[in-house]
Amino acid sequence: MKKILSIIPARYGSKGLKKKNILPFDGKPLLFWSIDHALYSKMITDVLVSSDSEIVLNLCKKKYQNIILDKRPKELSSDTAKSIDVLNYISKN
Repeated sequence: MKKILSIIPARYGSKGLKKKNILPFDGKPLLFWSIDHALYSKMITDVLVSSDSEIVLNLCKKKYQNIILDKRPKELSSDTAKSIDVLNYISKN
């Protein structure tokens, strides 16, 4: 069986809506919707959440035991950081 990794970038800061990834949306943090859908998928075998925030990662750690958590550097979590740079960072680690 092929392995398919879902990578969910979830930085803590946001210009528009502060802490949007951990704000509740319909009863759970917005980020959890993405994680739950990735885990529910029949095609995805692994889920990785990448964040610059210990708060985000600890929240995920408490709820999910079967996902991969990645603490990425602040420079890959700025408003100008590119998703491709995050993917390159993850692929090297």
